[in-house]
Amino acid sequence: MCKLHDKVNIEKRLIDRIEIIRNEMIFYGLKYGLRHKKTIKLSQTLDQLMNIYQFFNRYKF
Repeated sequence: MCKLHDKVNIEKRLIDRIEIIRNEMIFYGLKYGLRHKKTIKLSQTLDQLMNIYQFFNRYKF
């Protein structure tokens, strides 16, 4: 079983990663367009991270 501190740390790292990917996606979207392969890949990565975050919060490991 994870300690509360570990859970909070995991959640914070996940939120930080989501923010980094989100900002990078916005940058690429503005510079190269929404159909650029890098923008799409970042969008897919962001979707995956947000799904993990929602799962994490729904079940509160």
